Amino acid sequence: MQQLSDGILPGSCIYFQNAGPDTKNTFFYPLCIGNFHCSPAYRVERSSYDSFLLLYVTKGEGVLLLDGNELPVSCGQVALIDCYKTHSYYTKTGWNILWMHVDGPCCRLYYEKIVQNTGNIRTLNDSHTLEHFHSIFTHLLHSYRNQAPYSDAIISKYITDMLTLLFTPSDAHYENSELPSSLDSVLSFIQNHFTEPITIDELAAQVSLSSYHFIRMFKKETGMTPHQYLIQMRIGSAKFYLRSTTSSIKEIAYTCGFQSENNFCICFKKLLGMTPGEYRKQ
Repeated sequence: MQQLSDGILPGSCIYFQNAGPDTKNTFFYPLCIGNFHCSPAYRVERSSYDSFLLLYVTKGEGVLLLDGNELPVSCGQVALIDCYKTHSYYTKTGWNILWMHVDGPCCRLYYEKIVQNTGNIRTLNDSHTLEHFHSIFTHLLHSYRNQAPYSDAIISKYITDMLTLLFTPSDAHYENSELPSSLDSVLSFIQNHFTEPITIDELAAQVSLSSYHFIRMFKKETGMTPHQYLIQMRIGSAKFYLRSTTSSIKEIAYTCGFQSENNFCICFKKLLGMTPGEYRKQ
């Protein structure tokens, strides 16, 4: 993984997910998911990043800064953060964290209910619940690492399961079910190679279709053309880096797969109505 944040150590990983309009209106969905091994140099400070963050500490300890309060969080605890508001978190000793930025139509309702019941930090004292939460988190992460992410409905189910576990311990049984999709392999390929040059012919060949029929099928299932999907994936990752790092706009552009800073700025403004610099200062 190319390092754009101080304190992220080798062995860390991050994967980005591009949700279509139907998914955003229907399901819980991840914007990005990762596993970071961090030194004491690691620190995140954002004015906002439109999502909610699930941050699970698997080793070490850190501190959250929310609404002017310092909240310690340590191994085995889960933090739930409203990233629509100013927030910060860091570690003085180093830590390992599994994390996922999520959103969806009901995400704020879940967030407010959980925080009302348990606060922003939840200690999963029950060993079964902790193991269950850890298993779901790592299962999702491995699906992206192995280039085989689940369908939107199944991913939403897993996120719902994780949020439910933050309400109260559960003995529910979870199966690794999956809804098949003819485009699973293509979407997986894009998610794992969006920083590289990708052609329509290359994607169409993966499902043995002509470019014309592939574009039609892709738009029918995702609501976007392959090019639009790829650009939104790159812009989504750029938004993360703009809000989470001090890297230059040019560096972020090339890291996220754009061929030039100018092309990146044009695409960014067309999609969001503002330049990358304006987004960073917003």
